[in-house]
Amino acid sequence: MSKLDANSTFMNIPLKFPREKVQLTTLEEKRMVLNNYERLKKQNSKISTVEIARLVNRVTGIDRITIFRIIREYKNTHKLKMPKVRRRRQKCMDKFLKNAVCRIVHDFFFKNKFPTLNKVLAVVNEDGNLPQFKRPTFYGLLKSMNFKFICRGRDNMLIEKEEIVLWRRQYLRALSKYRREGRKIYYLGETCFSSECGKSDVWYGRYKDLKKTTEEGVIVCHIGSNKGFVKEGLWVFKSNKLENCAEEMSCASFEHWFVNVLQHLEDNSVIVMDNAPCHSRRVEQIPTAATKKVDIELWLTKKQIPFDGTLIKVELLDIVRMHKLKYNKYICDELAQQCNKIVLRLPPYHNELNPIETIWTQLKNEITACSMTFKFGNVCEAVNSITWDKWRDCVDYVHNTVEPWMWKLDNLMELQTDFTECFVS
Repeated sequence: MSKLDANSTFMNIPLKFPREKVQLTTLEEKRMVLNNYERLKKQNSKISTVEIARLVNRVTGIDRITIFRIIREYKNTHKLKMPKVRRRRQKCMDKFLKNAVCRIVHDFFFKNKFPTLNKVLAVVNEDGNLPQFKRPTFYGLLKSMNFKFICRGRDNMLIEKEEIVLWRRQYLRALSKYRREGRKIYYLGETCFSSECGKSDVWYGRYKDLKKTTEEGVIVCHIGSNKGFVKEGLWVFKSNKLENCAEEMSCASFEHWFVNVLQHLEDNSVIVMDNAPCHSRRVEQIPTAATKKVDIELWLTKKQIPFDGTLIKVELLDIVRMHKLKYNKYICDELAQQCNKIVLRLPPYHNELNPIETIWTQLKNEITACSMTFKFGNVCEAVNSITWDKWRDCVDYVHNTVEPWMWKLDNLMELQTDFTECFVS
């Protein structure tokens, strides 16, 4: 039985209250809590402080521990301080880290094991070359990498979304087709060199080295084939930001370099590249949910796509979705097409399908073995020393080992998911 009188003015407090804890971010919010406490105390002087704090909690949704802390602060200092907002520190999730996590998930299928969140997290945290994760952070990382969970018995099995599997299959089929047609395949990529990088600087190990890098480094962008690097394709520049070398290159700079490189490639050839931001600037912006309705209508009119003027924004966006594939083009793809060449894009987080990534690893290991520093001159000299036979070996390895491995992976995933009835979570 409540100590409040039945005729009390507080009986109009709603019966449902927010259950979640509210984080105080402004001084006004703390004052609001204090004012509610003092008002309730004056009108109900006979009830205890605990009961008043409970009423304030029911009105504001702020937990009682925070309410008591505010009351204690005011009694001791006779004033309120600005609350400290705790910001969750974000981890640097570069593409090399994500590639490593993706490969760990794939390894589970080849071992005929079901990859679950806890199992994959345990393997990642046991790897000395990878950062330590907590479960919520790692769950968010997997979600950002287009993984999903399906129920298999009592476990939630981790698999890739259908669009990623389809992308991988289409990439492998297109590459096989171009090889049968006798087209020359070029592989494009970029990497970072730092004096603090060592022999462990591989696809996934580089994260551990670069997150602590403070010295000036060098970024290299190049292109090559089974005949070696294209001599005119070397692009080297210094950089102070090595956490993500793709972010250091602007789209305009990369496109300018790409246009010059296209002139030195064989006609009717294929260029393999990933979806780094500097590679993926679009010819035009397609309307999205953030686009104003007037601009969506203007875009549809410009493309001569019929629509009813009475349609609302959601209906207009549905029309855009039906036609956007026709206009969803990249500048690099269009530049290559103008020179009678084709750009073939790698699936996300599949660096092992690009032989140039193995070339970068060999290059860094050789520089380290020779006790050389990763300075501008040494890097240029080392890049030029890579022979065509090393390139041939890397291309053959990807062709004869990694690509069949990927074909088998998709079949294994299908067998595992079809083994029992699965429900998508």
